[in-house]
Amino acid sequence: MLPVLVAARRVYHRSVPKLIFLCTRSSGLSHEQYAEHLLDRHAPLALRHHATLRRYVLNLVEETIGGSEPIDSVNALAYETLADFELRNYDSPAGERIVSDDH
Repeated sequence: MLPVLVAARRVYHRSVPKLIFLCTRSSGLSHEQYAEHLLDRHAPLALRHHATLRRYVLNLVEETIGGSEPIDSVNALAYETLADFELRNYDSPAGERIVSDDH
């Protein structure tokens, strides 16, 4: 899972960075299993351990069109500053390990 876009979105009078991730499931998982894991396990872990996260939007992809590579979700994370994501994203080294291991 790699960020494919970092955009600055205007919120009131200032811009905030928004990272967009195109995500695919691990081999061996169905889309339904991936969606269940994302919503029931991963999202709560991310919300608990991403200390500086300001907005977290998960979009499950049910179908791609044409010859597009299949993806399972488009996830958007917003922060006050890019440094919050780069330097202060997790509440602790243990929290970072928990979220990273769950990917």
